[in-house]
Amino acid sequence: MNFQFMRKFVFAWVCLALTLLLTVQVTADEAPNLVSLVEESFAIISKPDASESERRAALDTLGKLKKSDRREAAEVLLPYLNTIHIYEQLALPRAYNSLGKVALPTLTNSVESTDKKRTRRVGIFVLGEMRDPKSISTFLDMLSHEDWLTRRAAVGAIGKLNKHAHSYAPQLHTLANDKSEVVRVSVAIALGRLKNNESAVVLGAMLRDPYFSVRFTAAASLAQLGKPGRMELEKALASNNESARYAALTALDKSLARKVAPVLITLLDDEAWPVRARAHQVLNKIAAQKINMYLQEANRNETHPGLTSALNRKRTP
Repeated sequence: MNFQFMRKFVFAWVCLALTLLLTVQVTADEAPNLVSLVEESFAIISKPDASESERRAALDTLGKLKKSDRREAAEVLLPYLNTIHIYEQLALPRAYNSLGKVALPTLTNSVESTDKKRTRRVGIFVLGEMRDPKSISTFLDMLSHEDWLTRRAAVGAIGKLNKHAHSYAPQLHTLANDKSEVVRVSVAIALGRLKNNESAVVLGAMLRDPYFSVRFTAAASLAQLGKPGRMELEKALASNNESARYAALTALDKSLARKVAPVLITLLDDEAWPVRARAHQVLNKIAAQKINMYLQEANRNETHPGLTSALNRKRTP
């Protein structure tokens, strides 16, 4: 009796040991398989000549992984944040989006802890493309970073959150005077996307920026802010700053031109010929008999030789 019991006891322990051994072996085999699967899928997603159907299939493969595997897949993709290849950089947001929100903590921790500039910038870009409001605190922390490319990436990421970051627009106002004109352009774009009326005055001041790219971008953003933006554009049109006047003119579509038509008419006699030419071009969008009278008079009175032929062209409706 004791002998039979011992046999069963030993047999049970042997079975248990074999089960544990097989489990460990399977687990050890799964890890490299998952890594290979993620790397192969990403290679297809980032391949320049891959078809869209191939990319979608690879993205579906990542998206169908179980939650724990998707979290591990996010770790596998981290080294690609330091890639110099543009196709891989552009593919990263799609890959991380397919993994879902479980990838956010891994990506956020990497951005906040890394000392590699490219990893930080690309990581912010990917987080921005994922458009998750939970990332806002990370972006805000990066606004004061010493690296201007990091600041630009953070500003752009906040702008992509649109209405979710509406109340954070004032945090960007101080960067309207950033020493980098590229950052200032990003600020102007972001403020236009966030559509916070408090930004109108800041964008109005940016119309006097020494760089034309900043001025034109600020004017375009003001056109998106409704009445507050229109008021700032109107102030710029009536200002004594030629650059501000010209930049404001570039943002006027037909609808806005009608609303500020009285100011535009005065610009037909502006001392700066580029402003006169642009004012004529903008007023040309308005189909009104009274406006046509002013345009004809401006045509007759124009003395700049380079504008004569332009002002004689047929007015487009």
